[in-house]
Amino acid sequence: MWAGYGMELYAGGWILSPANPKPLRVGPNGKSAGWCDVSPDGRWSAFDIHLKPNARIDIHEVATGRLTWQSPPSKTEYCRFSSDGQWLLTAGRAYAVGTWEPGPQLGPGTPWDLSPDGRVVVLGQTDGVYRLVELTSGRELLRLDDPDQVAGPALFSPDGTRLVVAAPDGFRVWDLRRIRSELAKLGLDWDAPPLAEAANLPEPLEVVVEK
Repeated sequence: MWAGYGMELYAGGWILSPANPKPLRVGPNGKSAGWCDVSPDGRWSAFDIHLKPNARIDIHEVATGRLTWQSPPSKTEYCRFSSDGQWLLTAGRAYAVGTWEPGPQLGPGTPWDLSPDGRVVVLGQTDGVYRLVELTSGRELLRLDDPDQVAGPALFSPDGTRLVVAAPDGFRVWDLRRIRSELAKLGLDWDAPPLAEAANLPEPLEVVVEK
């Protein structure tokens, strides 16, 4: 699936799928689409539609292009489906896929990624704060505060043990194993399976980016 930007001629979104012999153009005329995503089962597409001063999420059926749901207007500029296909994540709230009923409030920030087990969302704020939030409850588990207020996209490593953040000079790597190990010593770790035993943690890896 591809979402169009900018000029009115190309505004809106396009859906490409094996069910369609040619791309389907969707979205209101003259309104550009920002972020977009497809549900893991390939049934639904989500587009962030820019409607000044607000925005909304449009959900279309991939096979037909039919508009099936629209979110309430908000400041959201991001949307994605959870890896298990149960939730649509937007800036501030999750919605149940299929019924589109409002789910947990996620709080401020852009929901950049989900942990591999689908339990934790990382939400990035413009001031360099990254919030780790439990998806099913909306409970904040941890805040990571970048000292340089870097606010780039964030992704979990495939094993869920690190959070990698894009920065102008390279990458920031937060070792969640070490963080949780120290929190556990203080009795502040959250209720989730440990990522690794403290004794098995490797030494920190220094990353140097040549300019």
